[in-house]
Amino acid sequence: MREVVSVKLSREDVERVDREGLYKDYEAWPEQAESALKLSIDLKEVDVDKIVYCGMGGSGCAGDILQDLSFSRLGFPPLYVVKGYHLPSFADEATLVLTVSYSGDTEETISALKEALEKGCKVVGFSSGGELEKICVENRVPHVKLGRALTPRSALPYILYSTLSALERLGYELVSASELSNTIALMRKLRETIGVASELKDNEAKQIAHHLYNAHPIVYGPQEFRGVLTRFKNSLNENAKVHALVEILPEACHNDIEAWQRDALSLRVLFAINGSDGRLRKRFDTLMELVERSGVEYRSIYVKEATLFEGIVKLVYLLEYATLYLAVLRGVPPAPTPNIALLKKRLSGV
Repeated sequence: MREVVSVKLSREDVERVDREGLYKDYEAWPEQAESALKLSIDLKEVDVDKIVYCGMGGSGCAGDILQDLSFSRLGFPPLYVVKGYHLPSFADEATLVLTVSYSGDTEETISALKEALEKGCKVVGFSSGGELEKICVENRVPHVKLGRALTPRSALPYILYSTLSALERLGYELVSASELSNTIALMRKLRETIGVASELKDNEAKQIAHHLYNAHPIVYGPQEFRGVLTRFKNSLNENAKVHALVEILPEACHNDIEAWQRDALSLRVLFAINGSDGRLRKRFDTLMELVERSGVEYRSIYVKEATLFEGIVKLVYLLEYATLYLAVLRGVPPAPTPNIALLKKRLSGV
């Protein structure tokens, strides 16, 4: 039997575990986004035929979201995401490279930035400071200074809205000004129902955390939510310190679906569903039936916002709070990432 917890996730419960106050960063997401759009970015339009976004961890997930937004944007250059040391071989003078490191000291992104400069790519850097800013200044490359937050992952609106604003000024708009404004209002409204002050009975994020407690989460969603759900998985790892699996439909119906046979009682499933076409909805319905037949509990999130970007923002904000609350249920401080710190220490030779 799965252990049931009685923690109501009140402000006191959250502050008892989240001693660093990570939740305050999440409360400030609408203001982060608003601030990012007001940043002074001196950029001129460029003529490129491809875009490469370079970033790791919390700095990289905005690239996944940009890629999902660009997928159905007619006439928008192909957008590639690099989460590693090297640019793709096709990067050249007709390539726009966005190098994003919240700390400014991520070695993989610094390496990619240096390659971009060597290849003559058009480069824009984004960081809160660090080595990346220094290299940009030395090479007279445009640099966007990001606002301060406790962690890169809790600075997502700074990163996402800054890169969207920069792309628009460079001549490659992905999201209209009205959509950007609408999503800030959406976050403010959502904060009232998923923030720490909202009680469990009315708070979907807290309910999701209880659903996933003491289980192995599997999350299913459509292709356009790939970036958001990958972000959710990453935040489950970093905030709640749990493993998680993300499966994307329709691909999951060609492999993962067959695993729903038996011995799955330690799992808990979350479905993220939008206004998908009938073919995809049949796949969701069949998966739900198989999950239920396996004796596994599932919960569905229905995303009904008017635009893809609004749906993405709603989903990422809701799920981010859920990872914070799951950390509190598990009694693990969400802000510190000691294993990542250990690895960085070893890599630096300290």
